[in-house]
Amino acid sequence: MEPLKPVAAPRRVLVTGAGGYVGANTVARLLSDPAVAEVCAAVRTDEAARTVRGWFPGQSRLRLAVGELPSRPWDLHGLDTVVHAAAWISLRASSGPAARFDEINAAGTRSLLEDARAAGVSRFVFLSSQAAYGVSRPPPWTEDSPLAPETDYARSKVAAEQACLEQSAGGVPVVILRLARVYGAGLAMRWEEVLPKFALLTASGRPMTVHGGGRERVDLVHIRDVTEAIARAATRPALPSPLVLNIGGGATRSILELAETFRSQARGLGLTPPALDHQAAASTTVRQWGMELSRAAACLGWKPAVFTEEGIVELLQLALARPASPDAGYTPAPAP
Repeated sequence: MEPLKPVAAPRRVLVTGAGGYVGANTVARLLSDPAVAEVCAAVRTDEAARTVRGWFPGQSRLRLAVGELPSRPWDLHGLDTVVHAAAWISLRASSGPAARFDEINAAGTRSLLEDARAAGVSRFVFLSSQAAYGVSRPPPWTEDSPLAPETDYARSKVAAEQACLEQSAGGVPVVILRLARVYGAGLAMRWEEVLPKFALLTASGRPMTVHGGGRERVDLVHIRDVTEAIARAATRPALPSPLVLNIGGGATRSILELAETFRSQARGLGLTPPALDHQAAASTTVRQWGMELSRAAACLGWKPAVFTEEGIVELLQLALARPASPDAGYTPAPAP
C-alpha cells in the first residue's frame, strides 16, 4: 500500500447521497469541522437539494449539486475529497433489482472514480457494507476475511470495492469503509429499520415482534460514530492506499437483547413495557454479524464511542416526541 497524499487545506469535500441517512449526517459532521472549507452536498433532485438546504439554514460553507449516477455525474473539479455514500438499496425498479444495483452501485461508482481521477481528487472515500462478508462464516470478520456476498446489494458493493482497488492502482487514493448496521437519532431517519421501529412500538405501547426467539446477532454502529470515522478518513493527512477498514459497534447484540433493552428503558421512563410478540423464524439458520475493528483504531485513531443503551434511549426519546415530520424532531449540532 502506498501512502495517501495529504489532503491540502482548506479542504473541499463532496458527499454523494447527501439526502440519505448516512450522507446527510456526514454533511452535518463535516460542517462542524473548521478545517473543512466547503461541503458540496450531492443529491439526485432539486427537491432533495431544497430539503438538505433546509437542514442547514444560513450555512455559507454548504454548496448543493444535483446529478445522478451513472448518467448525470456531479462535477468534481476543485474538490480535495469525495465521500461516496450514494447507493441503491431499494427493490423498487422496473428493470429488475439486480440490474439496478449493478447500474448504480457498481457501474456508477466506477464512473465516479474515473471522474475523480480526471479531476485530480486527492482522496476517494467509499462507503461499503459488512454485507460483503456474507454470513457463511462465523464472526468476527477482519478486513482480510474472504468476501462472500449473498445478495444483489452485497454483490454490487463488492464490485464497487473492486473498482476502487483498480483505480487506486491507477492513481486515485482510496479508503473503503465497510459499515455495520447503522442506527441512531439523526437526519433523514429510517423509521422502518429494526431499532427505530422498536422505538416507535415502545413509545406507543404496541407489541414488538421477535422472530425465531430473537437469536440473530447484529453488529450495530451509531450514526455519530460512523460520521466521525468518515470525517477522519476524509481529512486525516497520511493514510495508506488502498485502505480497507471495518467500522462497527465493537460488540454484537441479539434481537431479543435489544428488545429487552427497550422494555427496560421504557420502565425507566415510566412507560408500560411493550409485550413481545414471538413469531416463528422463516429459516432455521441463525444469522450472526460482527467485525473486528483494530485496523480502524490503528489507522484512524477511531473506535465506537456510543453505547447501544445510549443510542436506544435517544431513539426512544425521539419517538416519544416525534412530530408529523420525522426530521423535525432532530436538529444537527451547529458548526463552530
